[in-house]
Amino acid sequence: MALVPATFIASPAHATVISNLTISSPVVNEGGTASFTVTYSGSAASANNIVFTTSAGTATGGGTDYTTVPTVPGGTGSPATTIAAGAFPGTTAGGSANTIVVTVPTTADSSAEGPETFNLVATEANTGYVTSATATIADTKVNNLTVSPAGVWEGGTASFTVTYTGTTSSGSIAFGTVGSAETPSLTATKGTDFTGTPSIASYTFPGTAAGGTNTITVTVDTTADSPGEGADETFQLTATGASGTSTGTGTIWEPDATNDIVLGGATTVAETATSGTQKTVTITATSTNPAPHDVTIPVQTADFAGTSYATDMATSQGGANRDYTALAADAVITIPANETSGTATVTLWDDNSDETDTQYFVVKKDASRPTLGGAVVSAQSSVKIGIKDDDAVPVATIGDAPTAVEGSRLIFPVNLTNPSEKGVPLDIAVAGDTLGGTASAAIVGSTDNGSTTDVVAAASSVTVAKYATSTNLSLTTTTNPTGPSAFEGPEGVKVTISEPVSGATSTLGTKSTATGVVTDAGAGKTLVYSKNTPNGTDSPTNRTFAEGNVGSSDKKIYIHFDTNSPQDAVLNYTFVDGTAKNGVDYKGAAGTVTVPKDATKDVAIPVTIIGDTNAEPDETFKLSLTSPSGVVDESSLGEQSFTIDDDDAAPTWTTADVKVQEGNSGSTLARVPVTLSGPAAVDLVFDATYAPAGSATYQGSGAGSNDFDHPSATSVTIKAGDTVGYFDLPVYGDEVYERDETFNVTFASNAGNSTNVTTSTDVTQKVARVTIANDDAMPKLTFAQGTVTEGGSIAVTGTVVGISQYTYHIGFSVGGGATDPATAGADYKAADALATFDAEIRPGEKGLLTTGGGNFAAQSGGYSAPAIDILNDDIDEPTETLVITASEITPIPMGFAPSSTTVKIADDPMDLPPAVSIADATVSENAGNAEIPVNLTFTGDATSTVQDTTIPYYTADGTAKVGKDYTLTKGTLTIRAGDMKGTIKVPVINDRDMEDDETFSVRLGNVGPFGSSVVNGDATVTIKSDDKTPAVTPTLSASGPAKGAGAVTLTGKAAPNTYVELWASALPTTDPTKMSFWERVKSDGSGNFKFVTKSLAQGYAFVARSQEINSKTVTVKLTQNPGLTLGSTKGKLSVIVYGNPKATGQTVTVQRLVGGKWTTIGSGKTTASGYRTSVSIKSKTKVSVRALVSGNSSTGIASGYSATKTITIK
Repeated sequence: MALVPATFIASPAHATVISNLTISSPVVNEGGTASFTVTYSGSAASANNIVFTTSAGTATGGGTDYTTVPTVPGGTGSPATTIAAGAFPGTTAGGSANTIVVTVPTTADSSAEGPETFNLVATEANTGYVTSATATIADTKVNNLTVSPAGVWEGGTASFTVTYTGTTSSGSIAFGTVGSAETPSLTATKGTDFTGTPSIASYTFPGTAAGGTNTITVTVDTTADSPGEGADETFQLTATGASGTSTGTGTIWEPDATNDIVLGGATTVAETATSGTQKTVTITATSTNPAPHDVTIPVQTADFAGTSYATDMATSQGGANRDYTALAADAVITIPANETSGTATVTLWDDNSDETDTQYFVVKKDASRPTLGGAVVSAQSSVKIGIKDDDAVPVATIGDAPTAVEGSRLIFPVNLTNPSEKGVPLDIAVAGDTLGGTASAAIVGSTDNGSTTDVVAAASSVTVAKYATSTNLSLTTTTNPTGPSAFEGPEGVKVTISEPVSGATSTLGTKSTATGVVTDAGAGKTLVYSKNTPNGTDSPTNRTFAEGNVGSSDKKIYIHFDTNSPQDAVLNYTFVDGTAKNGVDYKGAAGTVTVPKDATKDVAIPVTIIGDTNAEPDETFKLSLTSPSGVVDESSLGEQSFTIDDDDAAPTWTTADVKVQEGNSGSTLARVPVTLSGPAAVDLVFDATYAPAGSATYQGSGAGSNDFDHPSATSVTIKAGDTVGYFDLPVYGDEVYERDETFNVTFASNAGNSTNVTTSTDVTQKVARVTIANDDAMPKLTFAQGTVTEGGSIAVTGTVVGISQYTYHIGFSVGGGATDPATAGADYKAADALATFDAEIRPGEKGLLTTGGGNFAAQSGGYSAPAIDILNDDIDEPTETLVITASEITPIPMGFAPSSTTVKIADDPMDLPPAVSIADATVSENAGNAEIPVNLTFTGDATSTVQDTTIPYYTADGTAKVGKDYTLTKGTLTIRAGDMKGTIKVPVINDRDMEDDETFSVRLGNVGPFGSSVVNGDATVTIKSDDKTPAVTPTLSASGPAKGAGAVTLTGKAAPNTYVELWASALPTTDPTKMSFWERVKSDGSGNFKFVTKSLAQGYAFVARSQEINSKTVTVKLTQNPGLTLGSTKGKLSVIVYGNPKATGQTVTVQRLVGGKWTTIGSGKTTASGYRTSVSIKSKTKVSVRALVSGNSSTGIASGYSATKTITIK
């Protein structure tokens, strides 16, 4: 809801306002409390009493809309609405007492009232000065219902979106409007500025749970009045329901009276489409001033006044023949807010009709709809658009007419390359003509004379209608003449088209002449077909060819007229299969022949007959004939039938054995074949019986006894032309183990087969054996036993998995397992009865043996399964295994899968492995190894073990440090079964340091086997020091080459008569831990030592090490000492420079002394042969030259100059 802002008012009118007193204007929802903030801003305290009262605005007091008496904090009097003089202390005194909040409760009702107002009035005693403020009561909204605000230019339609978000129905919501008369804060007047009736009077929203439409649009029309009213005007759409009223504010935008709008755009445009995309014309609306909202100008397309439709007027009608697509009825040009132009486009249509070069239409303002946001200048309210045609003048041609029978019409098609908007007139000329010798010239007349006229040509012209691309020229033919000599044969007609003398709208194509043929209406001449010549007669016998048994035989079909014909006849023919197949039974190719008009002469069509040995009925093929000549009677054309006479013996028959998988459920067809040596001419039937019986069972009731069924059919039929038929029998699947089983099907040739099939003693197999292949696994026994502890027992029983149709006798055996096998008599003892035990399993039985029947079923006195006793001992041992095996014990096994299980025998929990302990040790520093004793002790019931004990161990620093005092050691000690002791060895390091005794630890990890324990797992090893004098830190000094690569001498001092090592690394490495060992010497009695002289080609770092103590690092760096060689040829100086130290890639600079300054005359990089260059210098010149070779600071080589050399140029 848009709330009306409250403003300060003076009451009564023109009363003086209380100085320094202001009151806020609150907005409160209906039923809430309006809170007025009263602020005093004077510097001194308030001088007079101030009395607070209320006065009505559009709201009614007395509790109807609000409570009349305000609540004034600190008020006095009755009612307590007076603030005493001095109650406001003034800003000089400060404090919060200069502000109070006066409250007035409002009343909630169910009326849709819109915003209402009332006033809080403060009156100063003694002066009568008044300050007041207005409170606005916002009407209570409908629950879950919102109305969007809407804005529209004057004269347009305001669209409000009303949205309901409640889950259940809203109940009926009534829509209305309010304006300035109902709510003074609104500025638009109902009936003057807007209509009072919304587009929807009421609506019930279904709610989101029910679905349907929960958002609607309600519109209100506004009225266009005189421009220049100034400010925008407002009104409200109200939506009233049972819980209250929701409102949305509509704003009517006042258009700028000076905002003139003109239309403009392209004047002439080619219609040509580009890559299938139609061209468009853009119309632009331009306004004088930008507007704060979108401006819309209604536009429409229309005919251009004053033009002739046939020649100049573009049209939007006619579908594919239109010139452009008309704008939609609601089309507008929109000038976006804050801009001064907008556009609309009209799509042209690139047709293929020849038209006037330029045709016109207009785009103009639609006078039936208002312009919103401005005014269109009438003189510029339309744009004339010209469309330039791009289509060629059509080309006219005429086509030949189909042959027509006397009395019907000859139809000549007249065609255009493309349509014309103007229509295309053509002149025609019709005459008789002979056509290729097959037709004589017809007699043509403008009317029928009743005797000789063949064709009537009454018209002399034909017109193709506008937009059409074809028409037909229709000529009437007659049945002249009549009587016995009426058969004339085909007659020819020629038609020629031409352009009219005036008004031509096309050009002629290459085919401007066409022909047609008129044939006789009466019966034509009869043809005779025969395999004989000459003058063969037409009969079934003469249309029959012998088949033969092998190879191909070339034949001919002869054709002639039964009597003489007026002219020769052309026959077009193709071969059509009947029961005979082209390429299989015969060969024939399509072709054309001409039958002479002389009845004594014939023409031949070749055909090849293919022989075979198949017994079959006589077969037929056909000739399909047509004749364009018009002299052959229709009865002699069409399909003419011919016969191939079969001459082959009847085939022999046989059957064959089959095998089928039974499956686990349902049925599978066993397809037993009956085959022929060759196809027969008729259907053949073979009767089936089921003898002799096999091992398979028909409709048995026991486990696996229902193997197959007899089908309802008792015979198999082989269709004519086929060589095999199948007798299908259902084979039933099951999950019962059984061996492959068989049954037999015996066939006999049915008496109805007669002589169409023969039974051969050499070929015919009458009995087919059907084998049902078993696909079910043998039954087996599974065991539940897993692990048993020493002293326990195992019941020998199990579960039968899978069923069988056989009875089994199963026995059991026991033995040690593959891993840690248990020993009979020591670890276990089987019951004596187990050796002769017989468990009987009958057909169909499965599950637990104790419930499945047989010897495990309850017997007189009861029976328990044989047991295996597990023997106890006092030996620590691993988990042992034994295997129980079940297998058939009958001499002839019936098919029971050998079954076994491995049982684990867990050692007695009290038969614990020995416990491990480790003891402290002391070792001299020079002893080499510290030996730490390890002992085993039994702590449980076990007195011996058969398992090795594995003891992981590792060392840990104490005061002794790994790598300095002892060697890091870790591993696993194994004490073999039967032994009770072991030793861990740790290498100790003999150093030269004078030091106290030091210690380190040896600790144990998780020992094995499982169940082993550690009594003491941490031992302290003490290293006794043997060094009594302090170590001496060695010194080291170096004397290296002054320049270039060379030798370095290294000397120093250490403890007397001790070994000293030299360690070195090429720069930039200086870390002693990353150096390499070079040499070892021994100091003399005074401690002096000297290493062998070393040759260096780059910088190095050195350290002397004695008694495991390093000297300070000594660094030796080199300086380049280049070699320079000069030479000269005429006018040339040659220079060769070598680096020293020497390397490839060194930077070289060659300089010449000129005027006391060195000048660079060449530079580059050294190669394996140094650096070479040549410089042009004037002959007889004496030059001084030097070379600089750069160094490499990272490798300890500094740059250096060569000696200066002088040479005179030749």
